[in-house]
Amino acid sequence: QQTAETLQNGWLQTNDMGCLDEEGFLYLTDRKNNLIITGSANVFPSMVENVLDEHPQIKEVAVVGVPHPEWDEAVVAVVIPQHADSFDVDEIIAFSKTKMAKFEVPKAIVLVDDLPKGLTGKVLKKEIQAMFKDGRLTVAWELPLD
Repeated sequence: QQTAETLQNGWLQTNDMGCLDEEGFLYLTDRKNNLIITGSANVFPSMVENVLDEHPQIKEVAVVGVPHPEWDEAVVAVVIPQHADSFDVDEIIAFSKTKMAKFEVPKAIVLVDDLPKGLTGKVLKKEIQAMFKDGRLTVAWELPLD
């Protein structure tokens, strides 16, 4: 049944999203089901992750959308820090603001010891979202709403 749903009129519907550059090259950015809709803006988690991965305080990061009463979803970074005792949230946010649009900057950063992964080592974002939903993870820090 899932195969039948992905084949439509002879086309394979992968739900991959991307963009074309000025030379016509296609760049895949993320999957449609990972897209975070915050307010009226669309945020690709992989693009936020790529920026945060550049910061030396971050060992590993996963970005997900977490339900928010005002924006439907908020961008949340779940981070394995290089050194938890010296992790500086303000520095990460300041860094983010220089590299991405205001609506892409994480509204919360949650520190964890590890990220749930599948057999291939891929981060299981649905599991992270479920952890927020059932209370295993909570938003411990939030930017001022502006």
